[in-house]
Amino acid sequence: MSVRQGPWTVADVPDQSGRTAVVTGANSGIGFEAAAVLARRGAVTVLACRDAGKAEAAAARMTSAAPGASVSVVRLDLASLDSVRAAAAEILARHERLDLLINNAGLMWPAYGKTADGFELQFGTNHLGHFALTGLLEAMLPGPASGPVQGLPGTAFLHRPVPRRKHPGATVGRVRAAHRRDLRPRVIAAAGPSPWLNSRRVR
Repeated sequence: MSVRQGPWTVADVPDQSGRTAVVTGANSGIGFEAAAVLARRGAVTVLACRDAGKAEAAAARMTSAAPGASVSVVRLDLASLDSVRAAAAEILARHERLDLLINNAGLMWPAYGKTADGFELQFGTNHLGHFALTGLLEAMLPGPASGPVQGLPGTAFLHRPVPRRKHPGATVGRVRAAHRRDLRPRVIAAAGPSPWLNSRRVR
């Protein structure tokens, strides 16, 4: 058995034709790059973003770079559970299947505030919003062997202390444990700022 040498890159992503992917926060950064690669490789790619205008502009960039790519936009505000429900309902209505869900969107170091439902803003957006979205779309996801859910946590906590009010660690831990328990083994554990781009092969 040969061992692959060198880093894994986006050039190693195989053909994604016939697959559907949803990427949250896909109008910029890691989310944009991940969605763009999936679109170029033939996946039906859904950009789930809070700002529909920026998402439409991102979709136009992707289709310009890859004519014929299937890229669409769904408005998703993770700080509002009503928006999460509406986005999930739209995805369910538009698509018969979902092969890959990349929970990429998130806030880092926002001023203190609350979500539309009264949760602390960063926790409610980064964790509860994605938790709800994943649960609402779970029925569309393939069987356990595929491991189709990818979360992309940040690494800012490695560089400076996290204020207690902004990072209720015990609660975050319980939410993550619930994800793993309820979707086991369908959640791919992630570590680092961009594990999908750096080390995960899309099967």
